[in-house]
Amino acid sequence: MSGLSGTTWYNEERLPYEGFGTSLAKSTSPEQDFPQWWPAALSRILFLLELPENWDSYGAKKINQQIAYHAAQILLEITRPGIPEPSIVPTVRGNLQFEWHTKGIDLEFEVKSSVLISVSFEDAVTGDEWEKDLDYNLIPLEDVIRQLVSRT
Repeated sequence: MSGLSGTTWYNEERLPYEGFGTSLAKSTSPEQDFPQWWPAALSRILFLLELPENWDSYGAKKINQQIAYHAAQILLEITRPGIPEPSIVPTVRGNLQFEWHTKGIDLEFEVKSSVLISVSFEDAVTGDEWEKDLDYNLIPLEDVIRQLVSRT
């Protein structure tokens, strides 16, 4: 799928988050190729935004709209051709977490604010593992995404 013109991967009329999908579309390059799973990922994020307070019955916070927006932007930024679809899960703190558990790699990152994400990486093949908080520098995350994509 290339670009967003003519696509209907969200329905602005049913969303309480007016402009969410449109804002993401405007923040991306018109030449950007979106992975085949992007519409489902965006739909998942929008679904998670609709979860009420206490969605887990243990006091979980409602997903923060700004966090969701930044999370989707980061996902777009790190996406490479061949990247598998991530699992997208809510956290009890009102954040979003993306997860890949494939090809011997466990990669998780939680978007905590517009400038802070926590990343956990473990490679069963090489034995490498680390946890880091990242700000605007996404290079460590992009590096492990490249590893994930290139692993056969």
